[in-house]
Amino acid sequence: MDDFGPEGVIAVMLLLFIVLVLPLLPGIFYLLTLQKALNRCDPRNRLMSPGLVWLMAIPFFNLIWHFVVVLNIAGSLSREYKDRGLETEPDPGQALGLATCVLSLCTLMPYLGFLTALAALVCWICYWVRVAELSNQLATAPEDQIAEADAAEKHEPGYRRAIYAKRKPADTRAG
Repeated sequence: MDDFGPEGVIAVMLLLFIVLVLPLLPGIFYLLTLQKALNRCDPRNRLMSPGLVWLMAIPFFNLIWHFVVVLNIAGSLSREYKDRGLETEPDPGQALGLATCVLSLCTLMPYLGFLTALAALVCWICYWVRVAELSNQLATAPEDQIAEADAAEKHEPGYRRAIYAKRKPADTRAG
C-alpha cells in the first residue's frame, strides 16, 4: 500500500473540510440571524429564549423544532412590533417559515423529495431574508427613544407604545 505523503494528507483534510464543514456555514449564519431577531425583541415580548434556536443544530430533531422556532419568532416579532407601535403583517414571516418547514419535511419522501428540495431551499432563503429584514427594522429604533420609553413605562403603562407611535410618518393625504 502506498503512503499518501504530506501532500496527500493535506489534500484529504481539505476535501473533508469542503465536504463536511463548508455546508454547515450557511446553517450557522441562519441560526445567528434567528437568534439576533429574538434578541432584538424585548424579553417580555419573546415567546422563546434566543438560545433555543440552536437546538435546530440537532439532526432530524431540527425538522420538528423548526416549526416551533418559526411560530415563536413570528409571535415574538408580532408582539414587539405591536409594542413599539410599528406596522407589520400579523405574525410576520410565519407563512413563509411554515412553507419552509413543510417543504423540508417533504424532502424526506421518496421520489417527491428531490422535487421539493429546490423549493425548500428557495423558501428557506426567502424566510431567512425576511427575518433579517424584520430584525433590522427593529434595530433602527433610536436608542434614546428606547431608553426613554423603558423608563417611562415603569411610571405610565402604555407609554412605550405611545413613544413609538410618535415615530410614524404623518399622513400627508388631503382629507
